[in-house]
Amino acid sequence: MKRRAMLVVPVLLGVMLLVTAAHGVQITWLASSTDPVLDSAGAPLLGASAFGTPDLSNGSLVQLWQAVGEIDDPAPLMQRCGTPCVDPNWSIDDVLLDQSHVGYGTFISDGGTWSAKADYALGIGAIAYVRAYNMSLPEIEGLGGACPVGLEIGIRDSTGGIPSLVIEGVAGQPIPPHKLYADGLRTEPCVPEPAALLFLAPGLAIWALRRKK
Repeated sequence: MKRRAMLVVPVLLGVMLLVTAAHGVQITWLASSTDPVLDSAGAPLLGASAFGTPDLSNGSLVQLWQAVGEIDDPAPLMQRCGTPCVDPNWSIDDVLLDQSHVGYGTFISDGGTWSAKADYALGIGAIAYVRAYNMSLPEIEGLGGACPVGLEIGIRDSTGGIPSLVIEGVAGQPIPPHKLYADGLRTEPCVPEPAALLFLAPGLAIWALRRKK
């Protein structure tokens, strides 16, 4: 019996290690009502209070990303009507971990706030950050075009820094739960290049004339 018990212990330890490796780390990623996520005009991103499985039509899209090397910043391409303006899955090499919406996990204040929690397959030293949009996923997917009017994206806060989280723990032991606060995050508009504006101008003029008629 003692020999069997000695054999069972390593097996149980192995199972525990496999479970830990599979689940990685529990992360709560959120923005609090004291410093909500705002758009470029200073208004809180919109959403609806909800629980359970996130319905991405319920509010402005927020995403949890894992950085691979340098954080993939959409801002430079946004200034050239680049791909990030129309593709919520855009990245260079970063990995999309999860998606939710503003208002998710909140009871009262749903403007610019949310709270989501899950287990993610991240190890010690991994870096996670949040990307926010001022529209819901269905709204973004329905925009089309290289320079959709009104769409904004952000990964930086009011100071210009990128709210991020470095996973910490002790090798060989379960990683403790972590929290990533996206407080103060700001979204920025996609801006057409000067050359693109030249092509847009005639169309806008025709649209204005039709409106007058």
